[in-house]
Amino acid sequence: GDSVCSWTAGPWGKCDKPCTPEGKQRRQVYCPGHTCEGPKPRSERSCSEEEDPLCKICKVTIYGGGNLGRKEGKWHLRLNPGKYSSSDLEHQGVKCDDISSIKVEGHFCSTTVYEYGDFNKEHKGFKVTLEEGEYDRDALAANNVKDNDISSLEVINKAASAG
Repeated sequence: GDSVCSWTAGPWGKCDKPCTPEGKQRRQVYCPGHTCEGPKPRSERSCSEEEDPLCKICKVTIYGGGNLGRKEGKWHLRLNPGKYSSSDLEHQGVKCDDISSIKVEGHFCSTTVYEYGDFNKEHKGFKVTLEEGEYDRDALAANNVKDNDISSLEVINKAASAG
């Protein structure tokens, strides 16, 4: 006779519109056999049911090593939203021009990095905005950020300004 199986549900996917009431997550739900017992589990849910911590936080971590602190015993520093000139960073133990990788955490978080320590006020240099994600040395280079050449930066929480 036919064996009766249980429904199999895959993991929930990414939210299509994070941090909004309209956001939806989907997953695959299937029956591995001919017949499955019980009601089929749902394959869609609203993301707000699963409150996403990345909707609320905005943190940027800067690293002295080029691969986000992995396998490197170098310094790192977590920054909350705000502006950090080269002297602000030096007060927190960052050696001038020694930032080689960056992690931006939070769906509404971004960081703008500047080549010069005064937010490029006196000199023209690169100014690059990085959205949520991890940027190792190669990723920074791909975004036209020169290695060990960030002297000031700003951490921006776009959720705070949207409200």
